[in-house]
Amino acid sequence: MSSSLSAGIVRRLILSATAVCLSMVCASYAWAGAKDGRLDIYWIDVEGGGATLIVTPAGESILIDTGNPGLRDANRIVQTATQAAKLRRIDHLITTHYHRDHYGGAETLSRLMPIGHVWDNGVFEGMPDNPGQAYFEFKCEQRHVINPGDAIPLAQTKGDGPALRLQ
Repeated sequence: MSSSLSAGIVRRLILSATAVCLSMVCASYAWAGAKDGRLDIYWIDVEGGGATLIVTPAGESILIDTGNPGLRDANRIVQTATQAAKLRRIDHLITTHYHRDHYGGAETLSRLMPIGHVWDNGVFEGMPDNPGQAYFEFKCEQRHVINPGDAIPLAQTKGDGPALRLQ
């Protein structure tokens, strides 16, 4: 895979994640996470940028990126997830791309809190930024390679709320 093709995929993943976050923010004004039937979005300050934690009205959690390696960023994510969002696990972890400040905290986070599904670009030929064995082998329930246009299945609430879609 050429680096320009790889860069295009990364750009599309970042744009898709941004679009999802913006749509969910807009939807949250119409329908008020887990315990109260609202869509909750938490921005977590991690070194080099931010991680985004989304809790759907059905109580399902989606974490986008994990910050840098070590305890600093992983602890901030765990604190927000357990204290603010009242979660016991991360249902879906999305790694947007393989820059250290986006994937680096995943391995440490997996030792602090259970992770269900991991969604990322997988291993591909000519990876410009290979996250390495620790990233690809950290504990989770299932790994998925995500491609442009793929949808991540989400639990839906019963009742009058809108169906949520993460694509």
